[in-house]
Amino acid sequence: MTRQIGIGIDSGTSGTKACAYGEDGKLIVASDVFGGYPILGDGIGSSEQELAAIKQAVFAALRDLTGRLSVLGYVSADLLAGAMAATFQMHTSVPLDENYQPVRDRVILWNNAVGGEFVKQMIFHFGLSEVIKLTNNHPTTGYSLIHTLLVKHTLDQAWQKARRVGLLNSLFGYWLTGRHVLNWNDAAGTIAFDVANNRWSPEIADWAKVPAEFWPDVIAPDGLVGEIRGIFEETGIPDGMRLYGGLGDCAAGALGCGVVTPGQACAILGTAGIFVVPTANLIVDEQGGGRVQSYNYVAGRSHLLSTNLSAGACFEQFRRLLLRLKPGEVLSDEELNRRLSFAALDAEALAVPFGNDALLIDTRIAGERTGMPGWKPNARGNWLGLTPTTTAAEVYLAMMKGVVFNQMMHAAICTDLGVAMNDITLMGGGTKSPFYAGLLAAGMKAVNPEAKVRILGAGQGGGARGMALLALKGAGVITDLAAVAADVERGEALVTTHPTQGLDMTPEMSAQYQRWIGRCYNPVVKVVDHDIF
Repeated sequence: MTRQIGIGIDSGTSGTKACAYGEDGKLIVASDVFGGYPILGDGIGSSEQELAAIKQAVFAALRDLTGRLSVLGYVSADLLAGAMAATFQMHTSVPLDENYQPVRDRVILWNNAVGGEFVKQMIFHFGLSEVIKLTNNHPTTGYSLIHTLLVKHTLDQAWQKARRVGLLNSLFGYWLTGRHVLNWNDAAGTIAFDVANNRWSPEIADWAKVPAEFWPDVIAPDGLVGEIRGIFEETGIPDGMRLYGGLGDCAAGALGCGVVTPGQACAILGTAGIFVVPTANLIVDEQGGGRVQSYNYVAGRSHLLSTNLSAGACFEQFRRLLLRLKPGEVLSDEELNRRLSFAALDAEALAVPFGNDALLIDTRIAGERTGMPGWKPNARGNWLGLTPTTTAAEVYLAMMKGVVFNQMMHAAICTDLGVAMNDITLMGGGTKSPFYAGLLAAGMKAVNPEAKVRILGAGQGGGARGMALLALKGAGVITDLAAVAADVERGEALVTTHPTQGLDMTPEMSAQYQRWIGRCYNPVVKVVDHDIF
């Protein structure tokens, strides 16, 4: 008997995995995580990765997954009866030639902080309110169009060959099916897309001199990209399996943990700190100057998205500093944890005595995109309250609080926009730390006292699950996507009683923290007085 399965791929900044799910939304098997594509900062963008290395990791994850499925007795007929979808890092950009081949071997990433002059020119030309009206979003250096302009005006020889612009999601579809299309959620992350009308903005295209036909055709997230061809030898995926549109990474993660219905929210602790809130309709934050992004989602809904570019990235950089690793020096996760695990750092932070936790850390080490004070590509980390006796554990604790304060800000902005949140799910690698998750739970309860705050169960949900279910929805195997997605294990997020945990997690303290970082957004550290508190 043929079994219908959905394959979901989640290719993030630090690794790629593939998972297989049944039509009941339950995990069948998952691949290992494949990396090998570190962030590079020596290109025209401040944050780039090797495109070939990402492709290699994706194909390796698929090969690993199909091997595991074979061991479980699944055959090609089961794959052909099922479907696949993928999520990649959002806001990426790769210029392509007339044959859809990259004219650069690198992709510029979502946390790029170079190209601020193009953002300023866009705002000067249109006015910020008009840009938001045209695109539903505030332009930043992280958007695909800004990356494209960076290539156009910096690498003239490469741009002369360009006839298309690809994103990782659209390139993946081309690699597998020969068709270059993009789902509307990823398209919204380009700042070239008219979100309200689901089309490439003619006004933005005319200003940027990047024609609308350069961009991929746009389809629904559960729309058919095409039938997969020619990758069986590399991946074990047979010719004829169907590929569907997919979603941007944040939306995919929210879908994977069952956050689809208005009234829900998802706080993600990953490389970045993400807050996703489904809404019944598109919401434009005109008064707030684009504090949040607004995208079309699934099941006829939209979602708000607010992002801090550096969350887990701060902790990883801090650990590298403690280990005295050189820039570009790469160690395996096993070796990093052998030398200094985050669990060990958590234990030290948990032991910080009461009264020794007054240090504040501005965690925006790679600029800022949304929230308050809004787009600041030159923002860099700062600290306030360093003393001769400050310990590494106190710095680590202050970084945790800084990330949580920012997540609290995101929740407060959504509340200010009239969006109800009565069920908040915590997910992402950071939630593996009970201490870190407890701080975030305290912050979410402080902003929304009546909300139920839950944490995604171990091995549950995530972007790969969201993509597998979305593919099965596209193939007609699943009819009620929201109901199947919601059937995921979520436990109550516990707020522990340790004196330093939750001590300052109040809306007032979060607001004061935002006032402070609003005064120190330049690369040069500024002196800030304690009296603002």
